[in-house]
Amino acid sequence: MGFGAHSRIHTAKILQLCEDLPICIEIVDTEEKIRAFLPTLERMVQRGL
Repeated sequence: MGFGAHSRIHTAKILQLCEDLPICIEIVDTEEKIRAFLPTLERMVQRGL
């Protein structure tokens, strides 16, 4: 479970499935490459943490 950008609880429980499920993205690379990618990521993510 988790909170979205509008403080709504999102869950992956089977009885409460929805299209707005929480996701977690993990990136493993060098610090230099991650820092270079951050501006692109910020343009892609419209809301969230």
